[in-house]
Amino acid sequence: MNLASAVWCNFNGNLIIKSFDENFRPQNVIPKIRPYFFIKQIDLNHLKDILKSSEKISNVESGDFYTFDTKQPCVKIECFWPYDIRDLRQTLEASGVQTYEADIPFVRRWMIDENIYPSQNAATLFWDMECDCREGLAFADNPSARILSFAAVDNEGKEFFICDNEEEETVSQFLKLIQRYPVLVGWNNIDWDLPYLIARSKVLGFNYPFRYHQHMDMMVLYDKSDYGSYSSLKLDDVAQRELNVGKTFSIDGIGGAEALWKIFLNHKDQLKAYNLQDARLVQMLEKKLNLLKIHFNISSSVGVLLSDTNYVSRIVDTIILRKLIRKPVRLILRNRQFGLEKISFPGGYVHQPERALHQWVFEFDFKSLYPSIIITFNIGLDTKDENGDILTEKAKFTSKREAVVAEILRGLQNRRNSAKEERDKYPMGSSEWNKYHALQIAYKLISNSFWGALGESAGRMFDLDLAESITLTGQAILKETMRIMDQLGARPIYSDTDSTFVVVPKELSGCSGEMLSQKAKFLEKIANNILAERLIKKYNIPKERYSITLEFQNLFQKIFFTGKKKQYIGLVYSREKTATLRDMSTSEYGINANISLIGLSMKKYNTCRFLKIAQRRILESILASDSLEDARDKVKDICLNIKRLLYSHALDNCLIQRTGVRKDLSAYKVNSIQSVLGRQLQELGLFRRGDVLDYVIVDVKNGKLIPKVLTNRNEKVRPTYEGLKYYENLLCNMVERLLGEEINLENFELDEWL
Repeated sequence: MNLASAVWCNFNGNLIIKSFDENFRPQNVIPKIRPYFFIKQIDLNHLKDILKSSEKISNVESGDFYTFDTKQPCVKIECFWPYDIRDLRQTLEASGVQTYEADIPFVRRWMIDENIYPSQNAATLFWDMECDCREGLAFADNPSARILSFAAVDNEGKEFFICDNEEEETVSQFLKLIQRYPVLVGWNNIDWDLPYLIARSKVLGFNYPFRYHQHMDMMVLYDKSDYGSYSSLKLDDVAQRELNVGKTFSIDGIGGAEALWKIFLNHKDQLKAYNLQDARLVQMLEKKLNLLKIHFNISSSVGVLLSDTNYVSRIVDTIILRKLIRKPVRLILRNRQFGLEKISFPGGYVHQPERALHQWVFEFDFKSLYPSIIITFNIGLDTKDENGDILTEKAKFTSKREAVVAEILRGLQNRRNSAKEERDKYPMGSSEWNKYHALQIAYKLISNSFWGALGESAGRMFDLDLAESITLTGQAILKETMRIMDQLGARPIYSDTDSTFVVVPKELSGCSGEMLSQKAKFLEKIANNILAERLIKKYNIPKERYSITLEFQNLFQKIFFTGKKKQYIGLVYSREKTATLRDMSTSEYGINANISLIGLSMKKYNTCRFLKIAQRRILESILASDSLEDARDKVKDICLNIKRLLYSHALDNCLIQRTGVRKDLSAYKVNSIQSVLGRQLQELGLFRRGDVLDYVIVDVKNGKLIPKVLTNRNEKVRPTYEGLKYYENLLCNMVERLLGEEINLENFELDEWL
């Protein structure tokens, strides 16, 4: 079955699965299973009368069913309709009876039990929609703005533009178009385009079943990926950064929503160019980054519908259930536990760095530390045993049988290694290389998902002993690694969860960078051997289970730590692996691509360009210094020069900040930035709920910030002395956070600069 999407339906009184193939051709499938859930055998004995009298139950089945955690016997309750399970669950749990697997959606249950996996070649449409926003941005809770046009590009490059003077005809034609594509992809479409289209379609009299499609949001995929470490997720900004191509024009730049309306009336060719370019950009981003391809791989590998790949819990639940239903004894998972108080437990170990500038530092990372701990120590609810032979820092586990989760993770590890081996047979960047690279990333993401699910207190397999066995053992492993490095002459200066930074041993201080990289690999091998020997002995680990690996990651010529965890900037000499964009700062403000910037990028939406540029200059000067004392002197000189430019108004165009106004003004505090800016626009007749507003702090009076809204980004604004003082304070505060001491910029005469 070339499955691309599926829903369950009532067809003439019968429960069916309406499935859709790669080209969105429908087929009605009669499922071989009924909707079902489980309760404990002991509870069935107490509630036989209730269950017998229910018209929602089709069958009660006994068998080798046992709860995963306590191994208590269970019975299977089959129902006529999926919603019967919801009703019965409420009745039973109100009587104090716990249900199991009662929250698995029926389509997912059908795919699991009948061993159905989706296709990864479904026809895909990248789409964009334009609306008349003269009265404010269109929102689904008030679908009054008319839809002007649709544009789309499919996965084969075919382009479509739909725009008619009659809105009903425009929407009707688009609904006909999407009936050829099971997968619909946009940019911010999950939060905006799709909800508004659904709401507006109903206003116009259409009742289209949008749930038949798989909906994916490229903006969300980008944000969650290694590429998404940036302040702006606007399509134009991302496209400029990744493709060096942007929109045909800016709506604000041509006069806003009023101008777009006039284009719709008089120049539909311009509207086509604008609308279609947005759809093209989304498709081009996918072609370059393969973000959707990775999720297609996850979908087809795990056996979940494409839209389910956005949720870690759905991925993990499906993998585990597929494994459990094929065991001779069926272990039953509990429902996800929402509404309960979150259970806290220790996290990863952190050895805080001192605020310092170091030369020649090795960075070592553990390869998938938590999944490796689960495999090595055979951690699972099904192997936890107070008499177990494998020890951890919390619970004991038996080695007589492999934990289900450990078995799954080992399989994923092997499949990822195979994909990497296949990838490396082809030239980097070729279609085959990209194919297997996306596949190995998919296996990596799936594997890493397991810790997120196991460590979630609402999860089906959460157990405090398991969570603490993983994290506390991880802490002990990192501490032992630090001891080993210290004994080998490589002094640890910072460690966090699964990585450690060590100063290059003194006896290697005269070596070249290339020689140091080779020595790091040698150090990696020695440390791994010693660590394996110590861990196997201490925790009684069977040698064949051991899979913990420390890897050399980076050699830094210089690295500066702010004194806080996950905050450093380093000049990289070499990288043993291809660095991800999240590791490296390649922002629009030009920090060198050989610089790793962690935890210091200014990603907040309202951070002005002035601060970003200042931080870049300051961080680069720190790395160019011979010592922290030297760096402090250089930073002060830079700040004095920046202050001179600031007060001479040379930086006025860099002071613009941004904020969104997604709510009505009445929902904001009277003196909030959003409220003040909104009222300014109201007076001009320009306020629209949902707009992103540009503004500058032009003054400070009685401790209150006085912002001025900009109706276009080229507008000239000249802040007062107090307004400029506000930006100076932002600069000083930023420097103080970096260097840990106050920078005094008052000891000079402004007249000398002017």
